[in-house]
Amino acid sequence: MAEDQNDTFVQFTLFGQSFKLRCDATQKEKLEKAAATIEAKGAQLMQNNPSLTPIQVAILVALDLESTKNDTITITSPFEKQAYKLIHNMKDNLNKCK
Repeated sequence: MAEDQNDTFVQFTLFGQSFKLRCDATQKEKLEKAAATIEAKGAQLMQNNPSLTPIQVAILVALDLESTKNDTITITSPFEKQAYKLIHNMKDNLNKCK
C-alpha cells in the first residue's frame, strides 16, 4: 500500500503482540472495531481456557469469526426469500405460456 495523505495508523495489541497498521482514514474505525472484537473474543477464550497458548487462541478466534461471517452471508432475509418465491412463480408462469 503506497503511503497516501488519506492514510492513518491504528495501534493495538492482540494476544501480547503489538501491531501498528496503516490504513485508509475511512477504514480506521472498522479496523479499530475489528481489533477490539478479536481482543474481546480472545480474552474471553483465554479466561475460560487458561491452558491455551496465544497462537491456539488466535486460531480459534479466527475460525469462530470466519464461521460467523459465513453463517451471516448464507442466512437469507425474509425479503430475499419472498424475492426468490416471486422469481420462481414468474418462471413457472413463463414456462406454462410456452
